[in-house]
Amino acid sequence: MERILEFLHSCDGFFLATSDPEVPYLPHLRPFGVVTVIDGRLYLCSNNTKACFQQIIKNPWVELCALKGHNWLRLSGKLVCDQRPAVRAQFLKDCPLPYYTYDDGIFEVFYFSEMTARYYDDITLEETQTFPVQV
Repeated sequence: MERILEFLHSCDGFFLATSDPEVPYLPHLRPFGVVTVIDGRLYLCSNNTKACFQQIIKNPWVELCALKGHNWLRLSGKLVCDQRPAVRAQFLKDCPLPYYTYDDGIFEVFYFSEMTARYYDDITLEETQTFPVQV
């Protein structure tokens, strides 16, 4: 998990792909920039008024891609919304976002409950890590 976090923090940003079951076969891709590890789980955040949040709720299977030079990382997995205030507060402590508070009614956090990380150098797959389901 540390290698994933280090790689993502060393990039200027990364992209998260979601899909909407109501519009089959149309992926939705958007830039993200903050991620943290809490209790051994990789977390990211969203705003519950955005389409991204709704798409994750409808179909929690996502893919994240990050690029650093000729090296890149692809994470595939299932996101779970974590509504615990303490976790939301910890996320904002780790990744300060001045436009959110943990109890503002719109800030949401997700963790990967299962995930496969693939590390690439140009086009060559260097390593694959699979993380088990965490409930």
